[in-house]
Amino acid sequence: MSEYNPETGIYELTKSKADSYYNKPHDESIKAQGIDYYAELLKRAGLKVISVHEDSLRVKANQVQLWEVLSDEPPAWEILLDEVPNNE
Repeated sequence: MSEYNPETGIYELTKSKADSYYNKPHDESIKAQGIDYYAELLKRAGLKVISVHEDSLRVKANQVQLWEVLSDEPPAWEILLDEVPNNE
């Protein structure tokens, strides 16, 4: 499960979440590659990748930053709403 830790600023990004963010139809073959491809993409975008595992990676970034890098689009409202802490 992908999860953001606001105390550390580290997001654990799963391969399935990265695949869902990756929005480049002309490049669908990328989704067949492993999580290493996404780690390199995030590094090239200037984000600090902390560790890479078989099906996930840990990166110093929030969900909005990941969305922007992987989708090449501004954040969707759903993503922005996920960033707002729940004060219940």
